[in-house]
Amino acid sequence: MRSYRGRIYLLLLIFLLIGLCNTPQFKAVLTFPDSLRLSEGYEHSLKIGLPITLHIRPSKEGIIKINDKIIGKGSTSVNLRSPVSICPVSQGEVNLEFSLFGIIPLRKMKIDVLPDVRVIPGGDAIGILVTSEGVIVTGFEELTTKNGIRSSPGRDGGIMSGDIILRVNGEEVYDRVQLSILINKYGRNGSPLDITIKRDGVLLVKKINPLYLSSTENIGFGQYKIGVYVDDNAAGVGTLTFYDPQTLRYGALGHMVSDSRNNQRVDIKDGRLVEAQICGINQGSRGRPGEKIGTFQGQKDIIGVIDKNSDFGIFGRLITLPTASSSREPIPVAFAEEVQEGPAYILTVLEDNRIDKFNVLIQKVIRQKTPDGKGLIIKVVDPRLLNITGGIIQGMSGSPIIQNGKLIGAVTHVFVNDPTRGYGILAEWMLLETGILINEEMGLGKEAS
Repeated sequence: MRSYRGRIYLLLLIFLLIGLCNTPQFKAVLTFPDSLRLSEGYEHSLKIGLPITLHIRPSKEGIIKINDKIIGKGSTSVNLRSPVSICPVSQGEVNLEFSLFGIIPLRKMKIDVLPDVRVIPGGDAIGILVTSEGVIVTGFEELTTKNGIRSSPGRDGGIMSGDIILRVNGEEVYDRVQLSILINKYGRNGSPLDITIKRDGVLLVKKINPLYLSSTENIGFGQYKIGVYVDDNAAGVGTLTFYDPQTLRYGALGHMVSDSRNNQRVDIKDGRLVEAQICGINQGSRGRPGEKIGTFQGQKDIIGVIDKNSDFGIFGRLITLPTASSSREPIPVAFAEEVQEGPAYILTVLEDNRIDKFNVLIQKVIRQKTPDGKGLIIKVVDPRLLNITGGIIQGMSGSPIIQNGKLIGAVTHVFVNDPTRGYGILAEWMLLETGILINEEMGLGKEAS
């Protein structure tokens, strides 16, 4: 009889466990993240709502508190009916093992407690002045000599639109004027020119035979030409995302500066950050992105230097503090695991240099283990911003996104067919680019001083 009852109890327990395992709450336990990064002193809550007790065994003591109790040696019991509070106590790494009834292993989690990183959130309108490395080929010109020869030597010799011309016969090219001078200088030798170009990051040397044009046929610099149109500078308006009050290192824009004609990255030789005044708005609509119209005085308004143009924005060091955001207090930066779907707000300028706050909704958080520029999907819900801009517009790139008092990211791209929505980059990736935050596993953040 006792054996029979024991089997009944065992079957009931098995059915109970099967039913328990099929509940959404229990499945939530199994989907705990493998790793969690937390800033020192900031609490993280796990909400399950399951009437069972979970046992947690740490690999180290004194790193975290769970439900206000510092985790020491041995196992800690936690009832999942109420939210589980995890609060970092000191920097370090601890591995947690979750088990049911203390005997059935369920999950492991690594928690890294990192320093509390705080930055000044931006929102300032900025002008971006960039002198590119070499000159960018934007098109070709058909040249005609007095003998009636029509050709574009550059195109015929293998140069393509979007190529970056770096050197002529070994001499470095700084701008389009110097390129013309070098072509004329070496063209007189009667030999093909060795023109070094960069294409998709690869260096190539093309032999180009320049054409001689007489003084009546030639307008501009030099008598020898290769029939290419080039550009050597980039300029535009964007938004400052943040800066570190101690080192004055900053991040802005949230995406790379690219040439508008070929969408290739601009290799920055000399870049400057300047304060901008927003003097107008072109409202966006479905299929037609809007834009901020900004003005700046160039050298007069320089506030910083640009030393990096990456997939995640432009980075460098401020020379002087920006006017609009300089009175702000530093705020903490959220790691990816802390960002939630729900309300947030952005900081940006719509008129002059006044920074305003506008409400947005985080519709999706794309969990990323490696850097990527599209970690958030956001929707503008602020009536005033929608009325003025129609949603996200050009020049808004880099506008900081703040949630629960923390910098979580920056606006980057607009959905062309729905200007009320767009992408954002997680702030964590931008901090790695500045060197303020270091990720040793990925080797990021080490090059900045």
